[in-house]
Amino acid sequence: MPKVRRFILSFVIALCAVGIARCGSGTTALLSPSPSAGRCGIALKAGNTQIAAGGGSGSISVDVERECQWTIKAGASWLTFGSTTSGQGPAEVSYTVQPNRSTSARSQEVSVSDQKVVISQDGAVCAFEVGPDSFSFVAAGGIGHATIKTEDFCSWSVSTQTTWLTIEGAASRTGSGEVEIRGAANTATQARTGSIAIAGKQVAVSQAAAVVVSQNPPTPPTTCRGSRPVRS
Repeated sequence: MPKVRRFILSFVIALCAVGIARCGSGTTALLSPSPSAGRCGIALKAGNTQIAAGGGSGSISVDVERECQWTIKAGASWLTFGSTTSGQGPAEVSYTVQPNRSTSARSQEVSVSDQKVVISQDGAVCAFEVGPDSFSFVAAGGIGHATIKTEDFCSWSVSTQTTWLTIEGAASRTGSGEVEIRGAANTATQARTGSIAIAGKQVAVSQAAAVVVSQNPPTPPTTCRGSRPVRS
């Protein structure tokens, strides 16, 4: 009987030793778990996604659980973000859009995880200042100049339907510049007019009439010779 008791006691002690070993090997399970992918679902909201050509700013709201990390990704140099593009938990991220120096509209996709928003910007509208509004040539003809002021990315053209006017240089140009116009001599006795289209604006041109010089010498006055006075 004492042998049986000793056997049972030894068996119990062995079981306890095994249990303690298992408990010791499982202590790593007590560490805090990382947030699950489902729990870290992200929602984005942008307050202003259509920016004028002159540039502007806006913000993107990142809605996520406090323990979840995020990073904003965008690949356009004209779209810049504020102090941070990554963080943890809910946040409001500001952005700035540079002026668009092109007449073409543009857009950029901004993503956080699998969520995306698109920031768009209008194309620039070109304005042209043309001067003078009109000029004139003498009958012998000559050279006139018109100036154009605009942005360096704005394209424009120059043309004329007036046969006695000639435009020097290319018909299509970009940026500010000067147009040289040559007027042919006017051999007619009537003045004439024409026009030039520069950057969509009409410039009026006029030319004086030719002065006709008579080729025949003037006839001298007639005098009476040998006339005698009449006597009464």
